[in-house]
Amino acid sequence: AGLNQMVHLITMSEAQLKTFAAHSIAGYAQDIEQTYGLTPSLALEHATEGFNELLPDGLNTSDHHLFSLRASSGEDIGVLWFGIDSAYGIKKLFIYDLEIHPQARRCGHGKKTLEQVERWARARGIKRIELNVFAHNKAGLALYRMCGLDPHEMTLGKRVD
Repeated sequence: AGLNQMVHLITMSEAQLKTFAAHSIAGYAQDIEQTYGLTPSLALEHATEGFNELLPDGLNTSDHHLFSLRASSGEDIGVLWFGIDSAYGIKKLFIYDLEIHPQARRCGHGKKTLEQVERWARARGIKRIELNVFAHNKAGLALYRMCGLDPHEMTLGKRVD
C-alpha cells in the first residue's frame, strides 16, 4: 500500500510530543534493559533522564526536529526525531528516533522517510546522516543497510554475569 506514497514530515504539536515522549522513553528503556540487563525501573529512569537531557526545551530545543509521519493518503504512519550538530567540522544529522507504527510497517514507509530525511539534510548543507541501532533490532538494521547506512563505528559487548 505504501510503496507509491510519499511520506510527509509534519512538525509535532505539544500534544503529540507528550504521547511521543512517553512511547519513546518506554521503547528506549526496553532496549537498554535488554542490552545491559538493567531492572525495568532503572532502565526507565536512565531512558527518562537521557530524553530530558537531549530535549530540555521540548519542541523548542535548539537544533532538534520532531515530526509526525503522514502518508499521502493522510494516514498517520509514525514519528521521527533528529538533531543537527557538528563533529570534526562536518555538519551532521543524527536520528534519535524513527518509528513506523506497527500497522504501517513493511510497506516502504521507513525507506521513504529516510529518503525525505536525506533530501532535508542535503538542502541544508548537511554532509552526514547518522543513527544508533541496537543489535537486536534486526528489522531496523535491515532497513538502514538497504538505505545505504553502513557501520562507521561499532561498540562490541558481552554480558559476563
